[in-house]
Amino acid sequence: MKKYDAVYFWPIRLCKYRYLFDHEITLLDHYNIELHMMMRRSEKERNILTKIYFYYQGEKIRRTEVKHCSEFSLNSFCSILDRDRLLGFSEGQDTFVTPNGIDTDFFKQAGAPTIPKSMIFECNSAILPSCASLSAALIIVPTPFRASIWPE
Repeated sequence: MKKYDAVYFWPIRLCKYRYLFDHEITLLDHYNIELHMMMRRSEKERNILTKIYFYYQGEKIRRTEVKHCSEFSLNSFCSILDRDRLLGFSEGQDTFVTPNGIDTDFFKQAGAPTIPKSMIFECNSAILPSCASLSAALIIVPTPFRASIWPE
């Protein structure tokens, strides 16, 4: 197999392929700590079966993070909080924090007239469920508003 200078892994579920790159520098990117997201969902869920399912998934993620994060040359995070959360249950990793800021000035209309009842929503539906979630949420929004920002 070809040797690379460095190999980037994201999301964490791809860590199972780390063994293919034993001699390369490997970077595991953590957009967030999946374990904490799943556990929060479990805590807030009212349906007991769904609560148990989210908790079980959170534990699976925790085991994955504990087992595999130390195998990477570097673990990259978007915040100090996320880095500290991982290090709180899985010590010994080399870490790097790259702030994940949003330039809100980019989204200003720069002199263009404001469009009433409008919004900007950016996502990549191939990676995150955000667009699908927004589509589902807009089903319950009154039709005139929904049609103005999300045409059929």
